[in-house]
Amino acid sequence: MDAETARTGTGRVLLAGFSQGAVMALVTCLLHPAPLAGLALSAPYLPGGLAACLAERRTPASTATPVWIAHGADDWVIPPSAGAHVRDTLLAWGHPVSWHHLPAGHTPFPAPPAALLRFLTACRSGRG
Repeated sequence: MDAETARTGTGRVLLAGFSQGAVMALVTCLLHPAPLAGLALSAPYLPGGLAACLAERRTPASTATPVWIAHGADDWVIPPSAGAHVRDTLLAWGHPVSWHHLPAGHTPFPAPPAALLRFLTACRSGRG
């Protein structure tokens, strides 16, 4: 992460992740000292105790990072309520969040919806 942000600048780095990868992307974003271009999460969740840990350690700059979250309505691995909990936690911390409940199961970014493509385009142009 440090090498990439040094090469391109933090405003050009967008993190994305699915399931456990979404947790990793979320933690990386929240602990990074500068805002990123964006954060796209599919089927995210906050394992026990992580929200409290992040509440204490997250950087103030991270709240400027726009977040796109999608969760499959029929996810049999990570319940949609877990994704909604991530959304609600980030909103409570002041993050701009775009939430999408999709007709899918536990699938990484199912057939990227138009909303995700618009989000990525906006992040790339600095309007996330």
